[in-house]
Amino acid sequence: MREGVAVEGERLPGLDTIAARLTYLLSRKGSSAKKVTIEEVARVTGVSRATITLMKSGQASNPQVATLRSLADFFKVPLGWLAGDLPEPISEARMRALIAGDLVGLPISALRTIAELVGLTRQAEQLARVPSSVIAPEAPVPPSDMGSFVRHLENATSDSVVGCRLRLLREGYGLSVGEAGAAAGVGRSAVECVEDGEGSPEAVGALLSAYGVSSPYQRETVMQLARHERDPQWWDLPEIPLWLTAIAGLESRAEMIYTYQAQYVPALLQTAQYALASCEASRSERPSQASIQFDALMTLRRQRLLEREDAPRLWAVVDESVLHRRLVAREEHLEVLDTLIAASKSVNGKVTLQVAPYDCAFVPPIPSFTLYRFASPGQSDLVCVHGIDADQIINERLQVDAYHKAFVMLAVAAIQPERTVDFLIDLRTSVSLEPGE
Repeated sequence: MREGVAVEGERLPGLDTIAARLTYLLSRKGSSAKKVTIEEVARVTGVSRATITLMKSGQASNPQVATLRSLADFFKVPLGWLAGDLPEPISEARMRALIAGDLVGLPISALRTIAELVGLTRQAEQLARVPSSVIAPEAPVPPSDMGSFVRHLENATSDSVVGCRLRLLREGYGLSVGEAGAAAGVGRSAVECVEDGEGSPEAVGALLSAYGVSSPYQRETVMQLARHERDPQWWDLPEIPLWLTAIAGLESRAEMIYTYQAQYVPALLQTAQYALASCEASRSERPSQASIQFDALMTLRRQRLLEREDAPRLWAVVDESVLHRRLVAREEHLEVLDTLIAASKSVNGKVTLQVAPYDCAFVPPIPSFTLYRFASPGQSDLVCVHGIDADQIINERLQVDAYHKAFVMLAVAAIQPERTVDFLIDLRTSVSLEPGE
């Protein structure tokens, strides 16, 4: 195991750049009395040899935070030190504040583990037990309507929304303002200007890169605001995950939305109770009630899209297993089926619904996906593949065409729209006749 480098408060002459500090770390001897090689660092961290060499020579002065974090973990040094900061000696009060700050945003399971370890440590030291609320405070419960979230956007400027978004991204990485400025290559003052709503688009772009935002559509939804090309919309709320912000923006501009759902009822057709249940069921970590409610509110807010006069047409194919999966109580499940029946009877031509039965002749070997078609000239079709933690947007023409072909085959093999309503009514009848819960 490599020895850590004592750098807390250390003032090493000439080590004022990432290149100089990386060179210094590579020159030190570990516990084996041998200097570590670039090849060894690359093998353990996954950072390419070429990237490390360029950083060491000073030719890669703006590496991503993830790269710096991997190298800092390998050499057992603080990320901020490697990024270029020269920290002052840390006081006991500052240390306690930093530890408390690092707990913000951790999942409940992690906080519970930390609380148990703290309890054992205090017991060993014969100290009084700290109330668990100090370690894992309950998050505030969001209000019951989305309007409470978006009200502050009425008077918000594009720059202030971008600034708040970038601040939350920085805090999510656990970076100080100085660390973020060093990682982005823009300096501390530029970060402060951006977060105060007075930054330049160039600084915003550099910080997005430093925070690992590489998806073109996620970047563009922020950069459009930074360049003052549009006004903030509800999906620009900084608290909304950036991947969902990009998806909601695409939905708002689409002329046609094709979606295949193999796990859940399409978000645009969910009831309130089903939205709550699906938000909870889809998480790998046990979420807080506040988080579930917030996600469900976003789902319901997205549904207003179908109420617009210029609403896009929605064509949904739902796997039959989705309709039998009980995420909610029977009465609420009946409400879900009623909603789908009403959608399948849509007379305005805006919603087409089909069910892919258990004996469907075509079963795509792919996860749930949504395809967007736009009326704007020059805007190509896009596909959103629904993932575990975030959705992935695909714009490569051949891949998009493959998903479109799969949807067409599904539409042909599934129960046809005019017969779907009868299928749903029969299913509702069978559910209603089940013994009471």
